[in-house]
Amino acid sequence: ENKSLLTNKKYLYYLLVYALFAGVASASNTFVPAMFTHDGLDTSLTSTILSIAVLFETPIVFFAGKFMDKLTSKTLGLIAFSMIFVQMLAYGLDVNMGSKIVITLLAKHPAGMLFIMINLKIVASLVSPKQQLTALAIVATIKNLSSIFFNDLAGNMIDSFGFSDTFFVMALVMIVTIVLYIVFRLPKGTDHKMFS
Repeated sequence: ENKSLLTNKKYLYYLLVYALFAGVASASNTFVPAMFTHDGLDTSLTSTILSIAVLFETPIVFFAGKFMDKLTSKTLGLIAFSMIFVQMLAYGLDVNMGSKIVITLLAKHPAGMLFIMINLKIVASLVSPKQQLTALAIVATIKNLSSIFFNDLAGNMIDSFGFSDTFFVMALVMIVTIVLYIVFRLPKGTDHKMFS
């Protein structure tokens, strides 16, 4: 018998964790270009760096079949969350420009792409097959709502406190997200061969 999505406690808990991650990731996508230009990087160079950064997600897509089904959802999620945390912390601590660029290339898009795939895997393990499309649609809606909230919050914080303090707060949000995820009794997700 299908459990209603709204009474599926693990699924609802996952929505909370996902909302925090998606909100921070969205705020990063929105304000990183402005941070780079604020820190003195030429606008065209900023655009070039962010365009190149997109290419860094390609290996994850290309090699997904090698690791997505073998590693547990918990492990994969922690990798993605840690990448965003390191990125936020680096911006928050206002490390040198070279380090910011390297971290942006290595973490920004790979973490996002990795979690797109992890999301499919987690939802498949938490809800029945008949509910998966609805469950994924709800996740997408939560992502959009969280993005609106976090972009508004981050924008106001940047205006009041500056980029580094705002990104440091985002790093703290990621610590909360990681802790919530660590204590989450999540199915391993290795029995769904979705990527190989």
